[in-house]
Amino acid sequence: RPPRVQSLPTAIQQPLLHPPHSYSSHVFYHGTTHANAVLIERHGFRPSAGGMLGPGVYMSTDFSKASGYGSVVFELRVRL
Repeated sequence: RPPRVQSLPTAIQQPLLHPPHSYSSHVFYHGTTHANAVLIERHGFRPSAGGMLGPGVYMSTDFSKASGYGSVVFELRVRL
């Protein structure tokens, strides 16, 4: 059975501050529990107060690594 991937609803995504041509697009994954996924969908991502690398929202380019953090994995398209 293939892993389940959810994308953030469009309403949660932030508008672009610069024209799209100035960005390169990358795909990242964020694994979490079902309960936290519901909160993320309602309120968006909120940086953690701590963690292995300090405060922030942790993402990975490796789906397998992200899936190790919970049963729900968000696929994030990020413009850098």
